[in-house]
Amino acid sequence: MRRRKGLKLLPNFYIKLWQGELITDSRGKVRRCFPLLAAWLADHEEHTALHNIARNCCPKCEVDPESLGELQKFSPRDHTIYRQRIENYKRTQDLSEITSLAAVGLKALYSGFWTLPRIQPSEIHKPDLLHNVYLGLLKNLLEWITAFLKRHERLDNFDEIWRSMPPYPGFTPPHKAFREVSQWQGKEMRMFGRIVLAALAVALREPSPSQRHLFNRALECVKNLVDFHLMAQYLSHTAETLGYLDDYLRRFHEDKDVFLEFRQSKRSKRKAEALDKKLRDQYSKEDTNENSLRSGSISKSKRQRLDISRKEERDAQRVEIMENESHFNYPKMHLMTHFHDHILRFGNLPIYSTEIGESSHRTQIKEGYYHSNRNNYVHQILGYYGRHHAMHMRQENLRALLPENETYNEDLNPVLGPSPNAVAPRLSLRHLRARQGGSRVVSDVQSRLFRFIHNLDVCKLLISYSRLSLPIHQRLPEDSESLLNLPAEFFNQLEVPVPAFNNPREHEIHHVRCVDSFRHQGRRHDWAWIKAGEESNFGALRGRLPGQIESLFKIRDLKTGYSHRLALARMLRPGPDGGSVDPHHGLVKVYRARGRPGGDLAVINISSICGIAHILPVFPSKGEECETWLVNSRIDLCTFNEIY
Repeated sequence: MRRRKGLKLLPNFYIKLWQGELITDSRGKVRRCFPLLAAWLADHEEHTALHNIARNCCPKCEVDPESLGELQKFSPRDHTIYRQRIENYKRTQDLSEITSLAAVGLKALYSGFWTLPRIQPSEIHKPDLLHNVYLGLLKNLLEWITAFLKRHERLDNFDEIWRSMPPYPGFTPPHKAFREVSQWQGKEMRMFGRIVLAALAVALREPSPSQRHLFNRALECVKNLVDFHLMAQYLSHTAETLGYLDDYLRRFHEDKDVFLEFRQSKRSKRKAEALDKKLRDQYSKEDTNENSLRSGSISKSKRQRLDISRKEERDAQRVEIMENESHFNYPKMHLMTHFHDHILRFGNLPIYSTEIGESSHRTQIKEGYYHSNRNNYVHQILGYYGRHHAMHMRQENLRALLPENETYNEDLNPVLGPSPNAVAPRLSLRHLRARQGGSRVVSDVQSRLFRFIHNLDVCKLLISYSRLSLPIHQRLPEDSESLLNLPAEFFNQLEVPVPAFNNPREHEIHHVRCVDSFRHQGRRHDWAWIKAGEESNFGALRGRLPGQIESLFKIRDLKTGYSHRLALARMLRPGPDGGSVDPHHGLVKVYRARGRPGGDLAVINISSICGIAHILPVFPSKGEECETWLVNSRIDLCTFNEIY
């Protein structure tokens, strides 16, 4: 709800709050109901106008504007006391009452919320993830990182890894270099928060001894802010997760001063530009008054030294102003301190984000306009949305009327969606898709991959898989000739069901692709998580290893009659640290397993593939093959919850 329209609605809402409204219940009886104003979803600018407070103040507490960037608790706003002070002023004309109100940010002696019953205005404000986090802190972080990388000449490295981001379900890899993106909206900022930590960790690789401490602090600051914003997206919380939320926020405040010099406000920029102009005018007057400079009696080298000294003086003055004027005292930095208390009282944060209302513009307005004839489109938009809304309500009613433990025909799934009583799908099921035509044998696997993988011995890999993974009565023949002539089918895609985070009854499908040409963009062989041990193995990876799927195939043993659905994967393994997370950027490094029998290649059953992995290469020097990768555990909430 926009501010001006919202204020116009207050008189009508005021009447309903006091007098109530007659509403017919499900049994046909008329009830007098009294609505309660519980929340007002808006960004900070709109809330300051609604509450009649200064822009650098908090609607929930009486924080000092000079302390907005500090991690402190302040007394909550009590509008009852404000009203008492205003009454005292009207009765006694004591200006100290007005002064005390101005000290806590009040700009007017009246608020429309004071006339509404059963509300506390400070409780109406709710955290807004869209404007406070995505378009607020993450956008600020983007500016800080850009300036930090420019200062240390690492922006080219960041662009390189930014352009090479691998795909992932729900994530669209950027098509432009980082510095070429001109406009960052909510969607782009959500994607930025999922990949910035891994990209920055790769960009700041191999620091010099003088840079190491500074780079580590920058990585820790970014890690804690990214982790905080991911934890804030949880739909349910425990005392443990709230402890993590507070811990991430505390650590971010401890390290944020590493970006202080890049936190330049508009006021400090204007002040620095004004002083710079003043110095240039002063130098110009000095040159005009000095006949020696004007007549050319000064030598060229002396004039160059004079210009250099003046430039150094101007730069020093600018740096001094920026250091003295730079600070983190802005409201969006402070509003994060209220997240913990809000979750305890009102539940998770995403349900109060303005993103819900702004994203509904598409279904409520834009789709209706697209389906209109552009003439008298207002009535067509309203009619289109009314029909679709009525249909959705009908679908929900039919789903609710379904008796317990009963399901409807699967043919109705496109209309009503999955049955609410349907059994959750078996997550062990994997489906091979996009079968390649023609009759094939196992030897075609080797001939097909030989141009990409040298010294490939498929027989050796299949025999190793048969001995380690198959029972005796299902094992494959161990003579090369029989093995290479077994019938085989090749596929380009594997569908892997992955349980949704916070809702085990739902799942999403990861499409693991294995093609030599994908949408005219070259070879695409996805990285996937492969179950390779118990949960206690491989440290933070918890029994899983990342592997690049080189081939998907199914072979049939004519002698035993068994079919085997297999994948050829290029495996990565943890290093000497055993899969521990890095103490600075919080990510896990994995390496090629060249020292193992068969190298880094392995044949696996597709049932051991758990989903797509997001792996970033740590670029080596030119001419060298990449040997190290970083596991981006911040790519989604599920991976973030499992790898830590």
